[in-house]
Amino acid sequence: YRGLGLDYPNASSSLAMSSSPVVADETLIVQVDTDAESYVAGLNADTGETRWKLDRPSSAIYASPVLYHSSTESRRQVILHSKNALLSIDPRTGNTNWDVEQGCASIPSTTVAGELLLTPLGKLTALRPGASTGTHDLLWSESRLNPDTPTPVTYKDRVYVLKGPILSCAKLATGKSDWQLRLNSADCYASPLAGNGHLYLVDENGLLQTIRLGGK
Repeated sequence: YRGLGLDYPNASSSLAMSSSPVVADETLIVQVDTDAESYVAGLNADTGETRWKLDRPSSAIYASPVLYHSSTESRRQVILHSKNALLSIDPRTGNTNWDVEQGCASIPSTTVAGELLLTPLGKLTALRPGASTGTHDLLWSESRLNPDTPTPVTYKDRVYVLKGPILSCAKLATGKSDWQLRLNSADCYASPLAGNGHLYLVDENGLLQTIRLGGK
């Protein structure tokens, strides 16, 4: 048991916290970015002891860290948002592999789609990271696809972005829009789920909307 609120009492946010932890290489990565003290810590998943801790700029970030695993490398990377940059770190050490010096959205997380990262950097941006200590390729950037609160979801060769009541579908390879659809509710803050040829969206009142994918 670790009481991170006891260990770091100055880490607090007016809207509480929503960043989910991830586990990689027997390390639990916890992102605690708040308006006061901010940090990312790597805890031993077996014992809870701190392996490493990175101090961060004071800024409330509600996005969650995500795991990225290139098919050309054996080790995994952890992708983090901050108000100053998109970061890739080594889960065992916390060392930075690479960064993109551009502020990230504070609420929606990065979406991993195979070899691609879809990150809200002011515009939804598709990146293909190179080696874990190298650079990355920028494939496209599209302001019309920038998400609001929900994290974008991909299914097959399409990306789906929810902003208010508007659901947008675009080609994953190019970012070019396929269609838009107005939902029956504007209160959808949860991230969509995709599977079995359908997209599932639930609003804060419990209304579940199911969208059939493919065709029109």
